[in-house]
Amino acid sequence: MNHPLVWMPRLAELKREGRDDLRQAIVRFGGSARICRLAGLTTYQEWHYFERQYELLVDLHDYLDKFTPSSRSLASRRRQQQHLNQ
Repeated sequence: MNHPLVWMPRLAELKREGRDDLRQAIVRFGGSARICRLAGLTTYQEWHYFERQYELLVDLHDYLDKFTPSSRSLASRRRQQQHLNQ
């Protein structure tokens, strides 16, 4: 899943990308949560929460598709059963 354009990278990611200067400035000016609030960005934790919820929704949808008979297959089975009972 792609990150939104307003997503704030984690401090470790900034350091890994060689932007320790940005990491230090963020810490100096109040930390990620404060910077996100002031700049209108989404924190990593908040975005990750919604990402996990979306992945859960997709997994549940796949599960239901796999294990829940569709109304079309139920109707088909009823017709087959009626045909066998005749």
